Amino acid sequence: MKITVITAALIALKPCRLPYYKFSTVRGAIGRGLRKAACIKRTHACEGCSVISYCPYAELFDAAAAQKEYLPFVSYCQNTQTDFSEGDVLRVKFTIMGEAVKYAPYVLLALDEMCCAGIGAGRAEFTMPTAPVVEAGALSLVRGEPGRYKLHMISPLRAKQGSRLAKGISILKILNLAANRVKMLYGLDTEESSGEVRELFSNVEWLDIERYSNRQKSKMSLGGFVGVIEYEDTRGYAAGLLNLASELHIGKQTTFGYGKIIQEKLA
Repeated sequence: MKITVITAALIALKPCRLPYYKFSTVRGAIGRGLRKAACIKRTHACEGCSVISYCPYAELFDAAAAQKEYLPFVSYCQNTQTDFSEGDVLRVKFTIMGEAVKYAPYVLLALDEMCCAGIGAGRAEFTMPTAPVVEAGALSLVRGEPGRYKLHMISPLRAKQGSRLAKGISILKILNLAANRVKMLYGLDTEESSGEVRELFSNVEWLDIERYSNRQKSKMSLGGFVGVIEYEDTRGYAAGLLNLASELHIGKQTTFGYGKIIQEKLA
């Protein structure tokens, strides 16, 4: 299962202000950069383009145009600083999965364009004095150790139940999301593990984050679940699946950096 991770340290050129949560801000900035770097027709919309099946922007960024439910691209920024002084650092991370890893050079070009065009509503000016770190490799599903685990939902996790957003989240739902993510990205069917997992503790809340949609020209609420869940895995398969999913993000709006999970073994 191919994966390429690009990390970069951006340096503020002058004082600026960015949102506390930068998920959509960073995604929007890299998206503008990617369109400028990759689009050969310079059209406003992707629909109807004669070269869309070869387009890095459509493949990584436009689910409707690419006719895909899951996009093989995640932009992520954990920074919560709002007021930047000249010289402050903004670290960003971009993950490309599956056959889409061939488009990594376009993402590197998009990073340059992102710095030139500016970030956020005020087009805050940043520079990238050192080259991004590019790590190309492969993922595999490896069974973990049986035992107790604590799962941390680092960025909002959004999930659907039918046609509506789920009103709650459990370890079994998370396992289902992880299995779906792996199957959609890599075509890999995973084992059923719900019978070997027992939820022990949950401290989860809904976090609402407001973002501005350029497409809809309005502010939107885009929230999800954050918090921790402790569980027991009698065979280690669920732990292995979630270790893999921690690299991929799970749930809805993963391209924004949503659905970031990590876990630790307790006993």
